[in-house]
Amino acid sequence: MTRLLRRVARSKRFRFTTAAVIAGSGLLVGLETNEALVQAAPELFDLLEHMIIAFFLLELTVRIAAYGSKPWRFFRSGWNVFDFVIITLCALPLAPQPVPWNQVARVLRMLRLITVLPKLRVLVKALVRTIPSIGYVSMLLMLHFYVYGVVGTFLFGKNDPVHFGNLQIALVSLFRVLTLEDWTDLMYIQMYGSANYGYDIYPEAAKLAQSAQFPVLSVLFFISFVLLGTMIILNLFVGVMLNSIAETTTEAEVQDLEANREKGYLTVADELKLLYRQIDGLKTNVQTLSVRLKHEKAAAQEEDEEAVALSAAKASAAHQKVANFH
Repeated sequence: MTRLLRRVARSKRFRFTTAAVIAGSGLLVGLETNEALVQAAPELFDLLEHMIIAFFLLELTVRIAAYGSKPWRFFRSGWNVFDFVIITLCALPLAPQPVPWNQVARVLRMLRLITVLPKLRVLVKALVRTIPSIGYVSMLLMLHFYVYGVVGTFLFGKNDPVHFGNLQIALVSLFRVLTLEDWTDLMYIQMYGSANYGYDIYPEAAKLAQSAQFPVLSVLFFISFVLLGTMIILNLFVGVMLNSIAETTTEAEVQDLEANREKGYLTVADELKLLYRQIDGLKTNVQTLSVRLKHEKAAAQEEDEEAVALSAAKASAAHQKVANFH
């Protein structure tokens, strides 16, 4: 019986059926936002909701029972714990009018597609792995914003107090520039002066502004900000994510191939693919070790040079003392 349940839980049909029900539950929640539609057929919506919950409970039971006499092993996977929590929250109150937190759980059921579809799971893992690298790129982007915000406030604050009156407003304006939403209007205000462009819709601010023209500085400022921010720094985000997705996909593929090898399902082509992946992994490890070795050699060489210099200094001091003594 346990083998049958394990086979069912791991079958593609079971996974695809679960994915279809999850998608249907998300569609049902979306339809329930239309009050007129719900009031027209409330019994139908209640019936569909109870059927979906019953299927999820059956699915969860099958997956837990597939572990046989060791059902606690089901909870070793974080994805399984996530499924268990979401299904439990949805199944607790089986009343026609669920409490608000239950409605939230019903919306979160759509996230279970991540646990059902392996490709989505790979993408989520890749996104999680990029968090440290994205943190450093975000610091670079914040530094980029801060420098340009301070410079823009000093340069254009008097001419354009609406957009560069202080550092906070300047940062918001630069975010607008980064999204490329009418960023040329901000540049034209600085090029032609607030008295000649853009301030006809700000009559009160126009009285406070000291119009000045920056035909060269404004062009250099805004174009360099757009090029550095949009074309370079944001592309770093894309590059980091693509690299992480490639690494995570390769790891998932190797794990699947190794699992198929243990089951005896591996073909000759799969054996070659697994071998190539392992060779690529070894190449990466060798490159990493070679870089570490270079850094360690450079550090050791610097330590040796410092030790030699210190010894020479001590010897020179000793000779000086002897000379002074004589």
